[in-house]
Amino acid sequence: MGPCTRWQVASQLRLVHTLLAALLLAGWAAPASAQQLTPFQGRGRPPQGGVDVYMSAVMDHLVEVDDANYRFEVVLYVQMTWTDPRAAPAVAAATNASTTDPAYNNGNGCAYPCTSIYVWQANPNTTNDCCDDIFLPHFEVINVRGFSQDRVVRYGIQLGANNSVAWWTHLQGQMYTPLQFRPFPFDKQYLSIQMQLGNKYPDDPVTVIPSATGTQLYSPSTGDELSGWTVKGVYIRTLNLSQQDLVQAGSTYSAAGDPWPLNPASNNQSAFTGYLWQTGAEIFIEVDRISTYYIITAILPIVINTLLSLLVFSVSPRHLDTRLGIVVTLFL
Repeated sequence: MGPCTRWQVASQLRLVHTLLAALLLAGWAAPASAQQLTPFQGRGRPPQGGVDVYMSAVMDHLVEVDDANYRFEVVLYVQMTWTDPRAAPAVAAATNASTTDPAYNNGNGCAYPCTSIYVWQANPNTTNDCCDDIFLPHFEVINVRGFSQDRVVRYGIQLGANNSVAWWTHLQGQMYTPLQFRPFPFDKQYLSIQMQLGNKYPDDPVTVIPSATGTQLYSPSTGDELSGWTVKGVYIRTLNLSQQDLVQAGSTYSAAGDPWPLNPASNNQSAFTGYLWQTGAEIFIEVDRISTYYIITAILPIVINTLLSLLVFSVSPRHLDTRLGIVVTLFL
């Protein structure tokens, strides 16, 4: 092989190495770039004076409870309802503009259709409600570990009688949660989904009120819902951080010169309050561990060995070899 040929082979090898390195970097960067935002993306301003938002949660499926890593994966449907007299006119105006004005939204049509079930079309002869200018409350899922990049995004906004608005959203994600193992294997866990309200209009507060809950959206005909656990219930509790004062619990005070302290030492100094620090809701999924497996494989053998060890006292102390044989057998 001549010098020219060896140079060509070396060049081709360098090219292959470069392509492999680029593919590896692209593979590592994919999960970060594919991470999705919270499905509860808010829009617009609340009604003047504030509004009460009623929250309902129905579990579709509890995919996994990873108690070794203190996390779980769930598919949940969350519905929120409220009253807003501005909603119907806003939807009608946005729908009319997006279907008749070619220049609407820079020619891109409706930016936020009222449902993800049907593909929006700029056709005035079809049902294509547009919710570009409607108010939707914004919630951040605080304890989420990650939303699946392959999850199916489903939502729907409907207008009812008496200015009522309903917004249902499909939530699928992996959450981290505190767990308590002291009564293992007879433990009961409360899997937490923490949702904090983001409202940049403090003059128009949004109050979250718990409503209906459910453990199963569609009842399976056969089979177990979850391996190793039994779902007992779903509960919603409101959060009000200004009352619970969660920041001060177990934390140190801010420095004396802090201009806007997180945890002021003096009651005369106002504490920092962020957009997500006012109100919210916490959804709990109650699950019981199925303890039969642990009773048979762990507890029952210990009980049997303990009872058999009492046989030693039924043998006369003069027969030390027999007693010793029983003890050694139990150890083995």
